[in-house]
Amino acid sequence: MDVMNIYQKWLTNRSLDSLLKRDLMKIVGMHEEIEDRFYRSLDFGTAGIRGIMGAGTNRMNIYIVGCAAKGFGEAIIDKNKQDKGIIISYDSRNNSRKFAEISARVMGTMGIRVFLSDQMRPVPMLSYGIRYFKAAGGIMITASHNPPEYNGFKAYGENGGQLMPEDASVIKTNIDCIEDVFEPVQTAMPLSELINSNIVSYIGDELDKAY
Repeated sequence: MDVMNIYQKWLTNRSLDSLLKRDLMKIVGMHEEIEDRFYRSLDFGTAGIRGIMGAGTNRMNIYIVGCAAKGFGEAIIDKNKQDKGIIISYDSRNNSRKFAEISARVMGTMGIRVFLSDQMRPVPMLSYGIRYFKAAGGIMITASHNPPEYNGFKAYGENGGQLMPEDASVIKTNIDCIEDVFEPVQTAMPLSELINSNIVSYIGDELDKAY
């Protein structure tokens, strides 16, 4: 599928996030901008994914984050570690909390136990939290030192460190196999339902005191 067809598929998606649709409407007729946003998908590596925020496959947005969460979740399920759960935290960048909650919804819908930070917390606390709760891994929504228009999805293993290349490769393959980029988000259960079902739990004071 060529770039313009992918752009039109996003633009005409009836359930597309309203802010992202507005973003796409601003670039109608701007072929170079459309090309840059859709000529590839953000690549998942040992540090996860990161990129400029906005609408498109080559941008950080809820749908790209949802696919990353699904790919990571499938890797956890393949190891039969869904009951051990995943720790999710985020920083102060724009959309960080939203991306963290999307990740929690996608993974929770897959049946993976999720421990979601109840406020912003830094990477060292996420790494500690993975070991403290004996979780299968963690997700940190941050883009570290990148400019403010960036954000990222960093994946961590059960030792609290960034994923090894072979683990990242499995997740990348899982993501590449997702045929519909919108599906993980559009089929995800509401966060409130997942919390009421005890699939997703907020973490805060206990982790702070232990740390």
